[in-house]
Amino acid sequence: MLLGSHSANPKSKIQNPKSTIALSSGSLYTYGLARFFELARAAEAEAVEVIIDYRWDTRQSEYLLRLQNEHSLPIVALHAPFSPVRGMASDYPGCIRAAARLAERVGAQVVVVHPEWAGQRSLAPRLRRALDELQANTRVTLAVENMPFKRLVKHPRYPTCTVERLARFPAVTLDTAHCGTAGIDPLAAYHALADRVRHVHLSDFGDGREHLLPGDGILPLDAVLHALAADGYPGIVTLELCPSAVHAGKDTAVVARLRRGLAYCREHLRAAAPVAGRQ
Repeated sequence: MLLGSHSANPKSKIQNPKSTIALSSGSLYTYGLARFFELARAAEAEAVEVIIDYRWDTRQSEYLLRLQNEHSLPIVALHAPFSPVRGMASDYPGCIRAAARLAERVGAQVVVVHPEWAGQRSLAPRLRRALDELQANTRVTLAVENMPFKRLVKHPRYPTCTVERLARFPAVTLDTAHCGTAGIDPLAAYHALADRVRHVHLSDFGDGREHLLPGDGILPLDAVLHALAADGYPGIVTLELCPSAVHAGKDTAVVARLRRGLAYCREHLRAAAPVAGRQ
């Protein structure tokens, strides 16, 4: 069962300067990458995560480094393609390997990995076998993401929509909106996976819609950020929205809503109240 926002109000507060707050290019995937960087900079983002896809702009290190330098926005994470990309690799493990090499060239710390795509349920077991070798050959963290709950006939399209499935991987990306689609409390999911969480995708969920601006849905995102801060989480929290959530096409509104989402993350992660019992 999903829980509503239940932020505690303890008397003491802590600071967590270790975490980085980034903005995902997926928040504006209907824009070109250069415009995404421009709008991210205007919204006062401090870092970005870039989703790799079929476009060369998302996977040429020289161009990514140029955007990074022009806008003074470090690329701290890359998201591996959602499925194999022609010209990158013929299979998904090969795409992860190529994404890790790209991450090393641009200075990213994490590559987000999907354990399956398009209902290919057999990928997750094969990926588990390949992941140790892939991780051993890169200094970049390969963090497997929990998938959204989508029904395929009578079964989940992506079995790794559950905490139990995700716990099979040594390093994970916790996506709060994907938790919402599966009816999982993201705070409970974080507590269950805390020793494995290396990356966080933060967004809200409500009325069947995912990747909403924090506060526009029903998830206890403030409590999730408080728990991360209380644990001294040293990784990246990426604000990953959908274009409609930031009113894409209206740049003034886009910048204002991105600022609001990033400010929410800073407020609850950087000056967050300790979670009861975890001081």
